[in-house]
Amino acid sequence: MSKIFFIIVIALNSPAFFSQDQWTHYDRTKIGISTEENIQKVAWIHLETTTLENKVEVLKTNKEIIAIENVLEEQLEKITFENFRMPLIMEILDIDFEYQENAKMDITCLSELRAPYLVGMEALAELKDGRMIFGGEDVVCIYDGYKMQVYNSTSDYYFKEIHSIFVDSQNRAWIGSDGGISYYENGKFYKPTNSEVGKVWNYRESSEGEIYAATYNQGIYILNEDFTTHIFKDGKIDEVLDFVQTGTGEILYGLDNGLAFKKEGQWFEYPFGEDIGSLRSLLRVNQRIYIGTFRDGVYFLEEGEIYQINAPDLVGKSSYNIQLVGNQVWIPFFPGGILVINDDLSFFKILHEDGLIGWNTIKICLDSFGNVWSTDLMYGISKIQDIKLKPIAEPIEGFAYIKRESFQDTTWYFGIHKSIYRKIGDEYSKLDFRGDDYLATADAISGDEAIFSNHERGIVIYKNNQIYHYATNEQKDLASFTRPTYGKGKDIYYTNYPEEVRRFYNDSVFNLSRLPDLEGRRVKQIEVNDLGIVCIRFDNSIGFFKDDAYALFHKGNGLLSNWTLSILPWGKGFCVITEKGVQLFEDAIIKKTYPFNILSEGRKCETKRIDENGIFIISGSDMLLLRLNDDEIIQEDLNYNKDSYLIRQNITITPDNEIQLRKEGSNYQLDLFQEIVAKVNSTLWIDSIMVNDKLVNMGNQVQLTQDDQVKIFLSAVSLRNKGWINYQLISNDKLVTKGTVLNRIIEFGHLTEGNYQLEIVHVDNDKKSNGFSLNVEVAPYWYQTIWFYVGLGLTIGLSFLMYVRYRFRKSLKYQHKLERQVAEKTIEVQKEKTIIEEQLIEKEILLKEVNHRVKNNMQMVRSVLELQKSKENNLENKEVIDKAITRVKTLALAHQNLYQNKFYNVVNLKEYTETIVKSLVKGLPLQVDLSIHGLEQVNIESAQALGMVLNELITNSIKHAWEKMSADSMIKISIEKKEGDLSEFTYHDNGEGFSTKDFDKDSLGVLLISAFVERRLEGSYTVSSKEGFNFKSEIKL
Repeated sequence: MSKIFFIIVIALNSPAFFSQDQWTHYDRTKIGISTEENIQKVAWIHLETTTLENKVEVLKTNKEIIAIENVLEEQLEKITFENFRMPLIMEILDIDFEYQENAKMDITCLSELRAPYLVGMEALAELKDGRMIFGGEDVVCIYDGYKMQVYNSTSDYYFKEIHSIFVDSQNRAWIGSDGGISYYENGKFYKPTNSEVGKVWNYRESSEGEIYAATYNQGIYILNEDFTTHIFKDGKIDEVLDFVQTGTGEILYGLDNGLAFKKEGQWFEYPFGEDIGSLRSLLRVNQRIYIGTFRDGVYFLEEGEIYQINAPDLVGKSSYNIQLVGNQVWIPFFPGGILVINDDLSFFKILHEDGLIGWNTIKICLDSFGNVWSTDLMYGISKIQDIKLKPIAEPIEGFAYIKRESFQDTTWYFGIHKSIYRKIGDEYSKLDFRGDDYLATADAISGDEAIFSNHERGIVIYKNNQIYHYATNEQKDLASFTRPTYGKGKDIYYTNYPEEVRRFYNDSVFNLSRLPDLEGRRVKQIEVNDLGIVCIRFDNSIGFFKDDAYALFHKGNGLLSNWTLSILPWGKGFCVITEKGVQLFEDAIIKKTYPFNILSEGRKCETKRIDENGIFIISGSDMLLLRLNDDEIIQEDLNYNKDSYLIRQNITITPDNEIQLRKEGSNYQLDLFQEIVAKVNSTLWIDSIMVNDKLVNMGNQVQLTQDDQVKIFLSAVSLRNKGWINYQLISNDKLVTKGTVLNRIIEFGHLTEGNYQLEIVHVDNDKKSNGFSLNVEVAPYWYQTIWFYVGLGLTIGLSFLMYVRYRFRKSLKYQHKLERQVAEKTIEVQKEKTIIEEQLIEKEILLKEVNHRVKNNMQMVRSVLELQKSKENNLENKEVIDKAITRVKTLALAHQNLYQNKFYNVVNLKEYTETIVKSLVKGLPLQVDLSIHGLEQVNIESAQALGMVLNELITNSIKHAWEKMSADSMIKISIEKKEGDLSEFTYHDNGEGFSTKDFDKDSLGVLLISAFVERRLEGSYTVSSKEGFNFKSEIKL
């Protein structure tokens, strides 16, 4: 009777309904399960020492430490970095590290045959969030265990031969390349805007947080918050290849052929000599420093002596970085592989025949999960897995795993293939699977149970601390297990490689595709909820399973389109997304239809259920947020920029509700989550309650004693990057405690007797809130009711304490007020200081520009005079013009010296006078002896006046002093600082001299000398003709 009623409901309510004949009833076909269960215990991570048979020899080499003189250490301006948004050249999904054929060790590799950009890959490091970053000839790759993002060089920003990558304590990945200094941080690349640094070999970070950059020919750059320190010595500390900090805090610099360090202000060098190859890498292990060389193996320095590791595989080989892995030293050698050495110098090798991808190992890196990665210069990247170490540090969210699932105190970390970790409390375990297991998907059912798809080998289940393998007695493609969907109870619905629908329940497999409508039909998606099962076939029809009945939909009987894209549970049924719109099905009845055309261009979309009643749909051309409201489908406006076309092949909705996409014309990966988050309501609820670490039944009220400690675990939908969760505990309208929820856990306890209300509120970024409350009842102690007579005394004592507390808080409040006023005043003074400094800088820039323009204007005047001179035939006129040219040039030189100097109102007197002299005597057989004592910088007015006097005197000597100038012709010039502000200026030439009457006081030259000495320099002068021409004056400079 119930089934007949059900069919009648369909006929009356469905726009496209089925008659009773169109329901197909079926019997589930059970397929046999292999009786053999391969069980493996879980393997805990522990410290394991490898048994080694070989040992290396050590040869001692004596060297002496010598002092280095004149190592320059100067303060430069701070190097500032500009953000360059690198184009995302390639984003390759599902990058699998494959096993090498006949590999002897647990090593997986990514070959350059699958990813050609890996050719020339050299540098590698691990970011703080667990992703790996690789660098090659002109690319940087970032790998998160699921996809590889490849960034290529551009015309604005080029990597050019990356030698090293170093991740500092702030999670900046510093990139050492022929292109200079640069770093990667939070998806962006940065390079200096105010400094040109050449090839960078390596970076290191000191214990003070300073970044050391080793360059090819520019010494060492030390980057800190205030200034950049530059250490340089031509021929000594010009090429630095690596650094290491000693146990006493000194920085040891690895030079091309030796070591250098600074101690107590003195620089020292430890040269290697010609018998040791060029240094390439350094590593400190306790008091021993390992040294990798170019084509000369590996050495180590201990107690002032240097030793060579005489291993046959290292002879004549290069080692570009050395790593400490556990208590072992790992040495990559090129060409070859990796040599692993213990403290007792026993060793073993990892070579291509052991599983490495090639024979050209360059560098290695240890990640947070105990895997060692290595780069091969020709063939790609290798990952050596399951290196046994001490328990690893807690991984950070974003580590290179595909998925993480948490259940109270248990967290699962699912990586690719067989990298599965489980954390219980603070202890980790790793699941060890069979060698032939190839896990494609992983889902945690609880803290103690997880299910994996084993590609062609069926189902793998972890439960009761054991691993069970289930496989049907069919051929491999039929027995395969993909796309699992979990129903109520412990039902698992999935498809195999022929896309047949299967159900796994109670250790049995049932085939749901042995029906007339499904026989030979491929299924591409399955969804399950309490109302039944729905699947999409590859012919785009939709099949419904309910109890023992099956129904089929296609366009002819109700679907909007021939292209069915995806399905997901929604409301009381299933939501079907087609090319032409959304349809809501309940009990195989089409209840609602919402047509749209955002999918018409490509039939590709991504969907995400935001909460119980909301779904988000994104395609190559638009985004929709649809909600069920009173059985109506309503579209909410997302208010995002629709100017750009969305590249649909690069749309991702992550498990944390983050929407990532790329726009046309810009190869950048964008995050639009914040643009739609205001329209996505959050659902917040209590997942479980623990009292004294024991689970209790949940309800609207919790009963406690006064000694109880409570933990409340919250669950939420769509709370990532969305505001915060606050809570407060209230009793009798009074606040007891409040706080912000961390890790979605609220803790409180030891409450006094009474009734409390716990209010939990989620506030999003738009200040919108939602939440709920929970009643808490705390029972009294049995003896509390008999202490009535003690109450008065307690009240008096409490009153006294409250009064003392009041007085204390009042004085403390007054103290805080004074401190706040001082702080505010300090901020005002600092702001005024900043404004004055900025104005001063602005004025200095303007003054520099004025001097530059004055110099250019004088240069223009000089050019005009030169042009006039070239057109003048009269020799006397030409001579007059020459004099004018030299005078203009003298004035211009002062302004040139001024704007080239870092001081903008004074001139370097020595440089200025030398420039004037050189310009006047250039090409003449004339000796000039210029000496300046006690004077370095003078103001521009005094410098110009003195320059004009000097110009007139030298010009007069060249013209009149000698009948014929020779190599014995000489001019002596002396400027010497005297007492106070006086200086003595003397000029002498060894020419023929002159008679007093020949000194024409009315000539322009003499008039200029008199004017500049007496008026501008506030001095006087005398001339004489003893043994040539003599000029002497006392002036103010």
